[in-house]
Amino acid sequence: MNKLNCFYLKNMEARIILFLFFLIGLSLDTVSAQVGLGAQAIINHPGLLKSDKNNINFEPGVGYGFFVRHDVYDYSAVNLDVRYGAVLLKHRAGLPNGENAKYNFSDFSIELLLTYNHTKKTFIYGGIGVGLLSLISEDRIRATYTDQSFYPVFFAGWGYNWATGFDLFLELKGGFGSTEAGPETIPVSGASFNFGFTMYLTE
Repeated sequence: MNKLNCFYLKNMEARIILFLFFLIGLSLDTVSAQVGLGAQAIINHPGLLKSDKNNINFEPGVGYGFFVRHDVYDYSAVNLDVRYGAVLLKHRAGLPNGENAKYNFSDFSIELLLTYNHTKKTFIYGGIGVGLLSLISEDRIRATYTDQSFYPVFFAGWGYNWATGFDLFLELKGGFGSTEAGPETIPVSGASFNFGFTMYLTE
């Protein structure tokens, strides 16, 4: 079995694990809990740091994502939610020998959000989480690089309840880690700017 097939099998296993976490989270949820679905657009820069040997780093890129969230604690002005997200991104990296390789990023995450004044017209929130990042390079000649790794994330955001059951949000997210999807270990550390909306199915 070649390296690419092994990567796809490992990637599928990781997705199944995260999906099971999602199902467990929903099964622990109560009937009265608030459940929301959302989508977001992303401007991401995962290449603030460079590799040790060849100074390789990922260039800024764009992408999109979807998520499900539900609350686990709600008291007065403070609300605690769990968010399960999937994000697809595209980036380039300057590899040795002048190659400007394209990379597909797939990011699956589980996050805790602490929101203040969530019932008001505007609100703020922040949180932490863990992501599973899968990378695969695109090239017809050079060998395909693939890898996946877990990494921590932290974020803060501002939201606006523009209609009953809907909100808009702006979010700044940071994370740090590394990947073996290259000729050497490449840092995947940086920040992203996310903006999107949430539609709540239950109130």
